[in-house]
Amino acid sequence: IDTPPSEVQTWNIQQLEFEAWEKDKSSPTPFIDELSLSRGVDREGLIEKIGIKVNAFKSYMANLTGERQKYEDIIKASSTIEEVIAIAWSD
Repeated sequence: IDTPPSEVQTWNIQQLEFEAWEKDKSSPTPFIDELSLSRGVDREGLIEKIGIKVNAFKSYMANLTGERQKYEDIIKASSTIEEVIAIAWSD
């Protein structure tokens, strides 16, 4: 099932609330509180699930960004089209 755009727009809110809660368990999490009530699920369990997704996304994006930057550096260091063509791209 695809995530609707309206839900995707809440991911930043969920991330910010999770990160605040992670630093201080007494931090308010109004969006997550309402979400857990609406879903009928345990608040802390939901916060933990959000945290898993937040951390997985950060790791994925760090790797993706690092790969892109690595190839950008290689391309910028190339002085001929032949050097660019010869770049060993990873899968």
